[in-house]
Amino acid sequence: MNPLHSSSAIRAIEGEASRQGLNLMAQAGLAAADWLTPRYPPRSRILILCGPGNNGGDGYVLADVLHSRQYDVSLFRLYPDKNYSGDAAAALAAYRGKLVNAAELAGVLGSCDVVIDAIFGIGIRGQLDPVLQQLSQRLYESGKPVVALDCPSGIDPDTGHVPDGAIHADATLTFIADKVGLHTGAALDYCGTVYVLPLQIAPLTLPATTISLLSEAPSNALLKRTRDTHKGRFGTLAILGGAAGMHGAAILAARAALFCGAGKIRVGLLDNNVGSIDSNYPEIMLNEANLLFADACDCIVAGPGLGTSPASRVHLRQALEQGRPLVLDADALNLLAEHPPLLDLLLQRSVASILTPHPLEAARLLNLSTSDVQTNRLHAAQQLARQYRSHIVLKGAGSVLVSADGQSMVINGSGNGALSCAGQGDILAGCIGALVAQGLTPWQAVLLGVHVHGNAGDLWRTKYPNGLGLTSGEVLRLMRKLLNHTGLKAAISDVCDQSPIE
Repeated sequence: MNPLHSSSAIRAIEGEASRQGLNLMAQAGLAAADWLTPRYPPRSRILILCGPGNNGGDGYVLADVLHSRQYDVSLFRLYPDKNYSGDAAAALAAYRGKLVNAAELAGVLGSCDVVIDAIFGIGIRGQLDPVLQQLSQRLYESGKPVVALDCPSGIDPDTGHVPDGAIHADATLTFIADKVGLHTGAALDYCGTVYVLPLQIAPLTLPATTISLLSEAPSNALLKRTRDTHKGRFGTLAILGGAAGMHGAAILAARAALFCGAGKIRVGLLDNNVGSIDSNYPEIMLNEANLLFADACDCIVAGPGLGTSPASRVHLRQALEQGRPLVLDADALNLLAEHPPLLDLLLQRSVASILTPHPLEAARLLNLSTSDVQTNRLHAAQQLARQYRSHIVLKGAGSVLVSADGQSMVINGSGNGALSCAGQGDILAGCIGALVAQGLTPWQAVLLGVHVHGNAGDLWRTKYPNGLGLTSGEVLRLMRKLLNHTGLKAAISDVCDQSPIE
């Protein structure tokens, strides 16, 4: 877990450093130069775009350091007529290299090797002015690599909200500590790879934070099988879903549970016309939904392909009344949003519940628009945890995980667009349910399940860089591989020794 901090916390640290006489602007410019130097040889042509605030000051320092190291530096001031902060003005006065004006900018941009965004950093949010929007579009169309200092200009560092005209960066050099908004939602496509440059700030001086980035998979040691064991020790998972025309969703959840190690898997299907066997995986027990809870189970997954019919409501009520950990996904969430008596049952439960909404489902649960949810994903996930008294997985780029007590907030650092294919929500629900059935706590299962599911997409992309064509069946095999390794690197090494991915 890597801690993530708010912009207000960073501002407080900067203020204290200033009172102690530390020149963080000089440190930031030097740290950025040290990052660039091994990646671009001397004489490289570097265009630095600077604003009038402290982020611009970082850029002026960087420009001066690179100039002294024999780089071909061109510095462009985006708002030359604005009042500059004292430190930024001093840094600009100390710069000894080349300044370019608006008429020269197009030619310099066309010939440069890399562009540095030092316009606003974390110092702006909300609607952007036409000047920045037009420049951002020119940068994007140029195809030049862009490195942002602290935060791509325009991105909200606390929420990840991306307004029109924000800068697209290929890499972000963020100073002092990592920021929340760099790792979730649309910001992921604007920040590129994030590098934390801590400057001369001791980690112990950073304020405590309840928000973390899950950058490596949690331990899977509790899942390791001993020799003297049997399937009954790995739990029974009950899966409710599969209405007419949608039974595939419940089957996918069950197959995910099988590949993730659940000992026994029972599926209660609302569609009574489906056969009683999964011919590909006959280990899975299929039956009618009204028989699902006739025998005991260790965890329940409700929702994949459930539908919203009156019969669906009846069976969901039965699931909510069971004294077992419960994973609610898909139509189970829609039913909760539409029927207050079902919500009352959820709130009365004394055992853990896990809700796994995508943004539209979250919006229904919160009576908001999807845009409202995506504009501040952390806040939406916190609201869900508080309102529904459940562990929350707000799915999407940089999935947001919040514990039922609200004390732990985690942004998942794995996954990519390769997972934008059918059945992934069903697979994730089945995986989390299987991990709970095997004895992990619900929160442990959320962390491990979400991260491993994302890692499956990352593993696929090691072989297929564009990420196209990933299917649910392949995701299952990749997740099984990951759960049998100690981390993504080991799994990648294994996969790279084989062709194609198995």
